[in-house]
Amino acid sequence: MSLSRRKFTGNRQAERSRSRWSKPAFQAKKGRLDCAQRALMTMFSPAEPVWTTDLTRIFFCIIFALVTILQAGCGPVRTNLPLTPILTPLPSASASPPTLTQMVPANTPTVHLTSFPAINDFATYLEGLAAADQFSGAVLVAENGEILLEKAYGLAKRTSLTPNQVDTQFNLGSMNKMFTAVAIMQLMEQGKLSLDDTILKHLPDYPNAAVAEAVTIHHLLTHTSGLGDVFTEEFVADPHRYRTNAEFLPLFMDEPLHFKPGDRFSYSNAGFVVLGLIIEKASGQSYDDAIQQNIFDPAGMADTGSFEIDANTPGLALGYTTRDIRGNESSILGENTPLIPIRGFAAGGGYSTVEDLFLFRNALLNFKLLSPQATELLLTGKVAMWENSNYAYGFMDQIVGGQRAVGHTGGAPGICSFLHMYPESGYTVTVLSNSDNGCFLILDYLKINPFSSQVLSGTPALTSEPPKNNVSQYAFPAVFDPSQSYLFYLHGKIIEDQGIPAISPKYGEYEYAAILETLSSKGFVVISEKRPKNTDGMKYAERVVAQVMKLLKAGVPARNITVAGASKGAGITLLVSSLLRNQEGNFVVMGTCDPDTIKEWKQNKSFLNGNVLAIYDSVDEYAGSCQELFEMSEGHGIARHKEIVLQVGTGHGILYHPLDEWILPTIEWARKGQTP
Repeated sequence: MSLSRRKFTGNRQAERSRSRWSKPAFQAKKGRLDCAQRALMTMFSPAEPVWTTDLTRIFFCIIFALVTILQAGCGPVRTNLPLTPILTPLPSASASPPTLTQMVPANTPTVHLTSFPAINDFATYLEGLAAADQFSGAVLVAENGEILLEKAYGLAKRTSLTPNQVDTQFNLGSMNKMFTAVAIMQLMEQGKLSLDDTILKHLPDYPNAAVAEAVTIHHLLTHTSGLGDVFTEEFVADPHRYRTNAEFLPLFMDEPLHFKPGDRFSYSNAGFVVLGLIIEKASGQSYDDAIQQNIFDPAGMADTGSFEIDANTPGLALGYTTRDIRGNESSILGENTPLIPIRGFAAGGGYSTVEDLFLFRNALLNFKLLSPQATELLLTGKVAMWENSNYAYGFMDQIVGGQRAVGHTGGAPGICSFLHMYPESGYTVTVLSNSDNGCFLILDYLKINPFSSQVLSGTPALTSEPPKNNVSQYAFPAVFDPSQSYLFYLHGKIIEDQGIPAISPKYGEYEYAAILETLSSKGFVVISEKRPKNTDGMKYAERVVAQVMKLLKAGVPARNITVAGASKGAGITLLVSSLLRNQEGNFVVMGTCDPDTIKEWKQNKSFLNGNVLAIYDSVDEYAGSCQELFEMSEGHGIARHKEIVLQVGTGHGILYHPLDEWILPTIEWARKGQTP
């Protein structure tokens, strides 16, 4: 049986005029009539009202309407679909009241159900996420020029119960960086700049001469410039003040470089702001005009742009988040409008649709935007971000589900998106969401269930590995062996907030399971569990202390017990050290001791006990030195202490991956105290 597909011609306006509706009086920009409306249009034609006819006429109109509804599904019919059902979980009689996504059906096209399981399974997975209120947005899957699945879920505007559609425009977050990079490469091919040019060559009036002389366009494109970020405290105070790339410049222009250009990868929105200014200078156009005329127009991206969110632009989805502007979680779901830039700029914040991003993919990989040579240079990874992930020029070059995937992610409060282009297999997956984390759940699904010719042809995948994010085997054991060494690992806060998987747009996936597996491979009985959201640190520390006491009571020497924590988990580890009052236990804290933590410990006059190792990256904005805590604790119960300041350059991101830079010192510290 052949795969049911829709050939995407690229002439989207023509497709829409054929498929949306036939009565001009009912046309409305970017709207789609629901099933009943289409039926009523057919029944109550303005030219011949049904109520003027006899009962027989009425009867056949009703029958015709019902047939129309059944044929239409929920959304315009774009192809003939096999009658294969999608099974969506239904709430039980005792379940909580339905969420908004359950109240409003996912009412847009098009799921192209097939005889092959991969697309059907993926569609079912998406329906389940939406039903659980874990995803709101739009999804498109295509093979080369043919769309296999295209559908929207949830609400674009919750107050008016406006549903998302496949042509709803979603905030892209950092995905704008792809457009900025393409524009730079176009200018390179036109001979207007070189990738080795310094900032100074194109922006001679750049206010920081030392930076302008040292940083090249290559550094800016690869996040190796040493520049910082634009989301500073000054930005937080008034996010809507900044509408152009030039207006973002004062947020960082006076800062010295964080490291020598080219030394390491460190994600920098500021660097892409500078690229936006270079585009304006080299092209003689505004950034928006340059991107519109040289990328969006040639690609046919009619619904993409840097729209101002205070201009009441129709068709834009509102973002919804439980985070504040600093990323802190709350229990209140609110609009993200007060937290994000007022309009798109060179580093992010534009709007697009899943179809427009597919058009972008087609134009890019068919060399309508750049030559084949420049396209390859654009997409090929240059610097390592983390395992199996490299950064190219404004694109991520990764291995996802065993396949090469190029594209970019976008994330912020109420924004979650990604575009994955699989060059070898020809598949494209685009996900745009107006919620916090749903797209990352989808991304993790694709890592385990990749689309490939083998999968779509029905050939079983050659793997029997358990799900990569299963950590249940690391639960606190029921039986203890005094001859073993035990290591507790307390994860970072992002796992609490997002669950497993947890993915930061800045640092990537928090590889929780891989970290546990790596620690376990070093000869330790690893103990770890996912903490619930908003866990009280002190109460959880008391829980860990109780578990350690059980090990001690079973005869496990204190020297053979290590408690290691990262980020919030490190803060809890400090509390465990203080509460346990055992001078022989081992403790490793990573990415903590920020000024607020030090201040709180001083106020409480608390002290550490045992052997404590602190590790943090020199550019970690959320961590600092624990030396003051060590000095406070000397003479009170701390036996040994040491601090390691890493120069990896990824800041808090070192905690997300099982890097030797922190794994090996942790293992060495744990073994130093072991009983022979």
